[in-house]
Amino acid sequence: MPIIEMCEEMEFDTPTIVLATGSPARKKILDNAGIPFVKKIVPIDEELLNAEIPHEGVSRRFAERYCHMLVNEKQKPFRGRVRNGVVVTCDTVVWCDGRILEKPLTREKCVECHEFVSGKMTYTVTAMAVYYNGKSASNVKTTWVKIAKLPPAVIDEVANEPATLLAAGYRTQGAIQWYIDCKKGEIMNVVGLYLPTLRRLLKKVDFPINPQWFA
Repeated sequence: MPIIEMCEEMEFDTPTIVLATGSPARKKILDNAGIPFVKKIVPIDEELLNAEIPHEGVSRRFAERYCHMLVNEKQKPFRGRVRNGVVVTCDTVVWCDGRILEKPLTREKCVECHEFVSGKMTYTVTAMAVYYNGKSASNVKTTWVKIAKLPPAVIDEVANEPATLLAAGYRTQGAIQWYIDCKKGEIMNVVGLYLPTLRRLLKKVDFPINPQWFA
């Protein structure tokens, strides 16, 4: 994976969560939970990466391994450069009928992705990794989601929402939410930051957790 830049050295007076993701939804989850954090993004060339990894004719297991690889690679720019902070990276991909569906990035691709998943069972794969004081831990969760047949008007509406272009596979909020049925797993995993998983990973790397965070 090509790294565009390395993280500058960071040091905190108290144990701090460093959220290394640009996702507004993940930021909102931590905000709503009252969990303090610092947001720091080290960008990667996702278009180049997607060109290097096959996205067609692959298995669901391949999609899970791919997502797991992404979050661990995103940890690398921070290792040895963050003191008294735990770095949290997340990524989500959608697998459906042999395809890995990434962020559409363009309206045309967004329409095509939503037309593809319409009326199908999809598998949302979310990976999370944490790194703290030389220790790392990661987790991959897959949620089965049935997408009802999407009317063209709904596809057109979600494709015009800027947030949709940065959502892996398909939009989960707005008009489309009434067409989504979580069959197996946690719907919060579809959003991309499942707090019970975060808590388990923080404990694995011996990060001092404030009991109020996950009350």
